Amino acid sequence: MPITTKQRLKRKADSLFKEAVISEANGRCEVCGSTFGVTAHHYFPRSTAGHMIYLLENGVCLCRGCHFAHHHKYDPRIHNTINRKRGTKWLNKLEAIRKEKHSSFKTIKWYEESINKLKI
Repeated sequence: MPITTKQRLKRKADSLFKEAVISEANGRCEVCGSTFGVTAHHYFPRSTAGHMIYLLENGVCLCRGCHFAHHHKYDPRIHNTINRKRGTKWLNKLEAIRKEKHSSFKTIKWYEESINKLKI
């Protein structure tokens, strides 16, 4: 089955988001400082804040161990450490954005706009 334009744009946006999050953190886990196997984590997950999936402020650079501890062991220390380091002003801003109503995300235009923002 051929890849659609929307799928191609999503893959590009996913890749740019990951690169930008890791770059912002200088390739280090924001919890433990490791450089091994770092990836982009969404502070507010896609399932509850789909409109924020490419918002750089919602991205957190985590190593494999911290990412696993958060998603599989449900370790509250991961988000607690992020909250402490980034501060309440950051968290309040993200929570306000999360509560905003967004009806036109995940369209081709939205993916294109997200890609353009991430390229900057």
